[in-house]
Amino acid sequence: MNASTATIYRHETERGNDEVDGVIGDGFSVDVATSWERAFFDGDLPATRRVALRMAIVLGDGPATRMLLALG
Repeated sequence: MNASTATIYRHETERGNDEVDGVIGDGFSVDVATSWERAFFDGDLPATRRVALRMAIVLGDGPATRMLLALG
């Protein structure tokens, strides 16, 4: 498993992005994400299932936000 990033997708407010028909964005973070995934999936490993988890932190009124605000 590879911890990739959901910021690989273009910002979208009309519909969701997913691995089937999501729209890949552009810019620095997308360049890093596509390079990271390309390296992860490169090479011949026929007996190995590879999964790139495209995750992102969602901030709200919770512990992650409080921890980040405490850093300031």
